[in-house]
Amino acid sequence: MKKLFVAIALVAVAILTPAAAIADGDDGHRGGHDTDMDMDMDGHGGSGSGHRNAPTEAGAREIAVTAGRFRYKPNELTITAGEDVTIVLSSTDLFHDFFVKSEGHIVGAKAKKTKKGGLTIDKPGTYRFWCTVEGHRAAGMKGTIVVR
Repeated sequence: MKKLFVAIALVAVAILTPAAAIADGDDGHRGGHDTDMDMDMDGHGGSGSGHRNAPTEAGAREIAVTAGRFRYKPNELTITAGEDVTIVLSSTDLFHDFFVKSEGHIVGAKAKKTKKGGLTIDKPGTYRFWCTVEGHRAAGMKGTIVVR
């Protein structure tokens, strides 16, 4: 009986492990958000662990980004290396967030809300950003940041 229980447990782990890996995607973050939470603590990761919107610097240049219908407008941003900017994210329809590869979570906003998050990238190059809500990135909710 004990061997049967162990075998069932191993099968369950084997079945669930690939699903968790697929949900993580290539960014190492799970999609899905608790949209009832305050967006200063957006519920990122679907586990309730939460990420706070990145702090902003006084006097930083503000870049308005609209998120809705699985798109960002604009979907290409240009900043200067080392420049402090504030991403002003306005969501038109659902909860969306703004996640930058190598920088992490910047800001998240509920439907019909606007929130701010700070961003500074020191090294010139092209960086990718996307929405981490499950399915949004695959639907086209992504963009690039050119750092000069």
